[in-house]
Amino acid sequence: MELGFERTEIPHRLIFRDTDTVIDLLPFGQIEEDSTVRFIDREVEISVIGFKEVSGSVTEIEIEDTSIKVSPMAGIFILKLISWTEKPERTKDFEDIQFILNNYFELYQDRFYAEHLDCIDEIPSEYFQLIAGARLLGRDMNPILARSRKLEAQIINIIDNHLKGRLGAFKGHSIDFNPTLEEQVLQHINKGISESIS
Repeated sequence: MELGFERTEIPHRLIFRDTDTVIDLLPFGQIEEDSTVRFIDREVEISVIGFKEVSGSVTEIEIEDTSIKVSPMAGIFILKLISWTEKPERTKDFEDIQFILNNYFELYQDRFYAEHLDCIDEIPSEYFQLIAGARLLGRDMNPILARSRKLEAQIINIIDNHLKGRLGAFKGHSIDFNPTLEEQVLQHINKGISESIS
């Protein structure tokens, strides 16, 4: 192919030869049907649940005079939750979920202190950064999930019924989750989702 890309057996995947980088091109929107895109010639179906809702919150960044649309971290978290529950054997998705939870406050702490101090008294001092990050993550998920009540219900179901009892399942994360801490984190994500912050 031109421009250094190489096709693969997977219809939506290319490889950039110079760096051996895997690139997935996932179409969605008008082409999808029931949140699914079908590649008829290869009998492949791809779930694109949440893509439309997350795409409404993308931001543009400039890299070497090139403008690139990037999903917010809360949107990536939503898509990772869906991907992991659709294919639980994909442990990379779960590791990414843990990574986002462990680092969300550090990424956005300036915005938390500038815009979200109304909830600070509800957050315990022990593991403050983790729980405050969870609350902020939920609030950042709110406007994305507000675009689809069906998606919102699905994400809350995943948080309540799939993440519970699992956050400490993988080694390599920075927080040693115990049942109480896990419960606090999940409660604050859900509470954040329910809060409309102007």
